[in-house]
This record gives sequence, structure tokens and C-alpha cells, in this order.
Amino acid sequence: MGKEYATLLERAVVYRPKNLVVGIGCNQGVSCSQIEEAVKRVFLEQGLPIASIRNLATIELKSCEQGLLEFARVHAIPIDFFIPGVTAFCAAAALLGAPLMHDFAVISLSDRLTPWQEISRRLQMAAQGDFIIVLYNPKSTERQCQISKAREILLKYRSGSTPVGVVDSAYRDGQSITITDLEHTLDSDIDMSTTIIVGKSNTFRFGEWLITPRGYQAKYR
Repeated sequence: MGKEYATLLERAVVYRPKNLVVGIGCNQGVSCSQIEEAVKRVFLEQGLPIASIRNLATIELKSCEQGLLEFARVHAIPIDFFIPGVTAFCAAAALLGAPLMHDFAVISLSDRLTPWQEISRRLQMAAQGDFIIVLYNPKSTERQCQISKAREILLKYRSGSTPVGVVDSAYRDGQSITITDLEHTLDSDIDMSTTIIVGKSNTFRFGEWLITPRGYQAKYR
């Protein structure tokens, strides 16, 4: 029965709906035929027909690539262009100046999936190691105490005057930027849209910016 079934599969017609999205990256000036050859080779290796492609996807930077546009037109396949995303800590850091110019740790304060004991341990280790610390998910309507507990842990290893940047809704409507210190962090409006960056021992405030030096001055003394 096994051999008969295998023979049947070899002769069978497999119907596959248009349900595949193909991501394509290409060099500047690539031709339609080069893209065609590459896609056909990959699909042949996987035993898939090009007719099963529902959409093409690539970055916005490739929206003027004529070879790619021609491939999509020839096969009547829609193509979507995406703008690469920026993580919340990168956006917040850009608004604060240069706070992440040395080693840093990113820690979520949400204990929905991670026990608070584990989060607490991570905070202690990062603080002891003098890492710049980025705090995600600091406070929600149901989680009010985590940010207070985190601050208490950090104050065991850092001065209350340690610079802190509090950024809410970075590069979105309602954006707000506050530069404060560890002692007064809780005076800021904090919610799930807030990213908090706690400086290390040599982070300092320069006007409206936070700066963490790389350490080249000490290297070349």
C-alpha cells in the first residue's frame, strides 16, 4: 500500500492557492530576468509554483527598482513596500541625545510572562555591572508598583542624582520628553508607552541632553 500511495502522489495534481508572500532583497539595477531566475530556482527547490505567490514584499528603498517592478507586473503580483522599524529604545535615545554610548541592558518590567523575582534579579545584575538600563513596560493600569520596586533596587547601587530620561510616545502624537534623576523618576507621567533610560556612573546632563561618554579621554591620557 505504501508503494502504491507513493506512486499516486507522484501522479497527483496538487492545488495550492495564492497564499505565499515572498520577500525580495536585490542589488541596485538588478534586472527582471535575474529576479525571475532566482525566484524560479528557489521555488523549484521547494516544489512550489510561482502561481502560488500572493504578494511580493521589500523595503521602501527598492520602490524604484525597475527590474523588481517589472517582475511584479509580468506576473500580476501585488508588491508591498515597508519602511524599516525603529525600536522604542533607539527612538527614545535619539530624543535624549547620546545616552546609550556604552554597554546597556534592556529590561521589561512586565511580569505577565516573566516572574518578578527574575526581573528583580536582572535589575540587580545590570545595576551592579554599571550598565545603562532601559526600562520597557514600566507601568500599566493593572501594574502600578513595578516601577517603584525597580527604582528601589537601582537606588541600592546608584546615586539618587543619576540622570534619567523619561520618553513617552517617542515620535508619535502626544510625545513628551523629561530629563530627571533617579530620585525623582516617579514624579514623571509613566505608562505603557513610556521608555525610561537610567544612566550609568558617568552619564551626565548637558543642557537638554543626556550623554554617556565612551571613555576615549581616559584611554589616551
